[in-house]
Amino acid sequence: MSLERIGRKKADTGTYRDIFSAKEIRSLLYYQNAGKNIVLSDNEKHLEKFYSIENAYEVINMLMFDDIGSEQVRLSAEGRWMDPDILNNMNELLDVYCNLYSAICKYTYLIKKRAVYTYRDDRRYTYLHMKTHKFNESFLSATLNEKKQMNLFQEKEDLTFFEFKVDQSIEYLDINEVLGEMSKYPDEREILFPPFMNLELKRMELTPDEKTMRGIRNKSPYGKYLVVFKDSKISPTVLTEKIRDELTELRKMILDPSSIEDAKAVWEQVRGNNYNVKNIDNIKYYLEWKKNLQLYIRKCYSVIKWEIMNFKGRECMFRNELKDQISNANKKRKMYEKGVQWIFGTEIFFGVLAGIFLAFNAIEYHPERFKIMAICALGIVAFQEGISKVFSLTDKLHQRTSIFLQYDELRMKWEFEQVKDPERLNKYIQRMLDISILDNELCKQYTENRINNMHKWEKNMEEKSEWKK
Repeated sequence: MSLERIGRKKADTGTYRDIFSAKEIRSLLYYQNAGKNIVLSDNEKHLEKFYSIENAYEVINMLMFDDIGSEQVRLSAEGRWMDPDILNNMNELLDVYCNLYSAICKYTYLIKKRAVYTYRDDRRYTYLHMKTHKFNESFLSATLNEKKQMNLFQEKEDLTFFEFKVDQSIEYLDINEVLGEMSKYPDEREILFPPFMNLELKRMELTPDEKTMRGIRNKSPYGKYLVVFKDSKISPTVLTEKIRDELTELRKMILDPSSIEDAKAVWEQVRGNNYNVKNIDNIKYYLEWKKNLQLYIRKCYSVIKWEIMNFKGRECMFRNELKDQISNANKKRKMYEKGVQWIFGTEIFFGVLAGIFLAFNAIEYHPERFKIMAICALGIVAFQEGISKVFSLTDKLHQRTSIFLQYDELRMKWEFEQVKDPERLNKYIQRMLDISILDNELCKQYTENRINNMHKWEKNMEEKSEWKK
């Protein structure tokens, strides 16, 4: 399966087509350590080594912390291997950071999602930084599955359990829902949270099962905490000339070859616990480099959020909402069409049957019997006609067909619109709202007509009863 096809794959909800780009899907696969599922185009073959690096998510998250502690915990205490070659393609790594957040924003603001409660096995270091900063500095992946047994994700220094309480307004992405069959951990039901989310921490009691679990060096868990996300520290910002210049300057400093080589050297000295005066200076330069990286990412994220929530986001939301309205209108149209067809078919059947009965009556073949049967058949026809009139089935079929065609016409016009700008989009959105209001008004009108028809029928029944008396 090609990467472009993966990026365009339609999910079960039918709302993901044309939402996520191929590069966003690629970045999600890379973060999930599913590089084998990434297919590069012919002009991207130079990135094969970069996308074959395993556990890249470790580097992606490690670089987001503001001190050297993350490197010390991962590289030294836990002995994790970070391939320094990942820094040789720092330009691509910066794009991965942006693609991940872009995908999360699209999932959050362009797709209807739900509140979730998730679980994560982490380390004490992460907890201390959350406690100090009141927000998460790195990406956080969690699972919808409650932890009940030991697993490889618990091999961490001072194992700490997190449970995340998340409402619908919080930014996140359901990785398995987006990647589908390409997900490396389909059973994990993985949720990805972006960095820079304000939060509150609440201590929780360890369960009996959690007390028996162990981190590295067979150490007992440090603790367990409920993480309640509040909102994002990232505010949407339009890309001005000033911000563009700032991003260009920051990117230039981040891609500086000497700074990248210094970062590799720092990783090696931290891994070997090799600290001296010269190495301390290297760490200072490294931390300054990470600070520029983090500032660059935050600025990029502000611009990304603006672009998704402004025209691009509203245009995508318009298309998805219009698609839903077309589907619902067509569904109701088919329902009333079936109802009208059924009544029309039975009216023909009993009408023909009544004609046959009257013919037998005309030739005086059991005249009384066929006369009564003819009256019954005609009565059924009249009854069905009354049902159709009382429930306004024909009128409703006309309404639903008209509404369906108006929505579909709007879709076609936008599809072939030559100029797609915010002003034009606002007109189309208003037209969609006008159609919806018209639909509601017609429903109200048909309800009133139905009530009036029922009153007339009841009045006729009363008059006939009085006449018989």
